[in-house]
Amino acid sequence: MKAFVDFYTKEGISPVTQDIEDLEKHFRRRHALYRHVGIVPSLLFGRSVLEFGPGSGHNSIVTAAMHPARYILVDANPVGLARTRDLLGQLTDDGATDISVIESYIEDFETSERFDLVLCEGVLPTQEAPTELLSHIAQFVKPGGIILITCIDAASYLAEQLRRFAATLATHEESSTEEKLAVLVPLLGPHLDTIEGMGRSHEDWILDNLIQPFHGRALMGLEEAIDAFIRSSAFTAPHRTSWSTAVGTNESRGRPATSTRSRTRCTYPSFTTSSMRGPHTASEIHRTIERFWPPATRRTKRS
Repeated sequence: MKAFVDFYTKEGISPVTQDIEDLEKHFRRRHALYRHVGIVPSLLFGRSVLEFGPGSGHNSIVTAAMHPARYILVDANPVGLARTRDLLGQLTDDGATDISVIESYIEDFETSERFDLVLCEGVLPTQEAPTELLSHIAQFVKPGGIILITCIDAASYLAEQLRRFAATLATHEESSTEEKLAVLVPLLGPHLDTIEGMGRSHEDWILDNLIQPFHGRALMGLEEAIDAFIRSSAFTAPHRTSWSTAVGTNESRGRPATSTRSRTRCTYPSFTTSSMRGPHTASEIHRTIERFWPPATRRTKRS
């Protein structure tokens, strides 16, 4: 079973639609994420971007508005692809950005092209083999480029597991998706209203996080993601040098983390994450990488 895609296709849905009625707020929220991981809007101007799993395309309109020269979006859900094409088709950039929307599973996608930025948000965790998928997508990053992914570890996923447990108690396994929604939306709606930054409808969030089957899936925390990235072909042997550092801090006490782990670095792609809590925050990882990867080694001057 393909995580996400099989359920989406069976139900004929793309439950990742975001509220963009206030388009300026949507852009601010998205720009805030980019800035949090060190990607200022001007960085993408004239660059190349590859995105896996764009969902319904709501975030992609922000990326496209930054005017990359080339933007490729890859997804295997026909409903999401149709919505993405529709949204991107409404942009009026006079053809300044070459946009391609491709239907493909992540593991089946191949191209000889390499990209300045590779995005894969909210996709890899809970896949059957997330680290293998990460190793696959990492190969598409240019030397000096950036890969941005989402990580979820067991601790950060605990709240979702508790909500899923409550949803299981409140519904019958044999009930249809519509019947489950009829029970869960009014039951959990008041609680979901308290979650700051919720950009999706209650129906979409419940479909994607509580009703979608997550049997036998593997989470992927920051440590697993970094190890998988190091093992990927993006790190080529001639460019490797050895380094050791303690990554992250003990946030509860404000002290440096005590564990020191051996790592490998090179002048190839930088690694940044959109992480859901966990032992090391995205900003901590980014600051650590900045110490060993000065911007000059990761960015090339625009022509």
